Amino acid sequence: MSQLLLPSLEIKGFRGFQHLRIENLQRVNLIVGKNSVGKTSLLEALWLYASDWNKYVESGILRERNEERQAHYDPKELDYNNSVRHLFFNRPTLSSNNPLEISIGSVESPMTFSIDTGARNGTPRAHIIIPVGGLSPHEIEQAWDAIALTERQDYLLEALRIIEPSIADVNMIASQARGGTYAGRRVPFVRMNGTNIPVPLRSVGEGMMRMFVFALALANADNGFLLVDEIESGIHYSVQPDMWQLIFRIAQQLNIQVFATTHSWDCIEGFQNAVAKEGFDDGLVVRLEKHGDEVTSTLFDARRLSIATNELIEIR
Repeated sequence: MSQLLLPSLEIKGFRGFQHLRIENLQRVNLIVGKNSVGKTSLLEALWLYASDWNKYVESGILRERNEERQAHYDPKELDYNNSVRHLFFNRPTLSSNNPLEISIGSVESPMTFSIDTGARNGTPRAHIIIPVGGLSPHEIEQAWDAIALTERQDYLLEALRIIEPSIADVNMIASQARGGTYAGRRVPFVRMNGTNIPVPLRSVGEGMMRMFVFALALANADNGFLLVDEIESGIHYSVQPDMWQLIFRIAQQLNIQVFATTHSWDCIEGFQNAVAKEGFDDGLVVRLEKHGDEVTSTLFDARRLSIATNELIEIR
């Protein structure tokens, strides 16, 4: 089996993480914990790490959280220091007299970032992040074009058939919308067995669209990272074990390291069921807990996770 891109994780000085250290990661990692403990922040840290602290990624993260600030002297300009300070632990005032640094990456060789030097020691890696709202129409088009007419299209059909076994085919077709988000865009359509009439995937259900996006992202994330926030959103608990089996299998085949967050016990059970049924030994549940200013992690490998779910031990 291919070596993991990130066998361990250390985060220093980023958002709510004064110093978080996770010694042993796996290929598929499910992040759990209470609200505001830092699950989404961990995905953001990984996104910045994977991109070698790309400025577009940084800007997107700040914008998503409404943290961008305008310069007082020119409303059209960004007050960079007062924007990016939100990414530093305890949101300090940033200045040349207060040099601070963020470290993200493996325990042995993290990427470091400061206002003065930018990112150092980093290497950009392939990565896809799926926020709670999913991918944009443009991102879906790009991801589709990258795998169109290849064997990886089969992953999409397999994923959709987890929810609706009667699906015969899937394709991207130009939307007929006259305005709005999808005007001029191609959108996914499916054809059911026994009919020649394609229907928009969204009209079959939002869960179908969510599953399509998962599979599309997986098919494009080879030799890289897939980051998914609230992975259970829109997916019925009854199909989550099959969803996890698909994720494990494709992640192994394409050398992908997956990090996903959840609040759902059903999602944890589905994860554990997939691990137990197929014998996957490369799955890990990471529980984040907050103690004052410190965030710690508790790791549940296949054995410990089986005990926790069988005994209904609360790990969310």
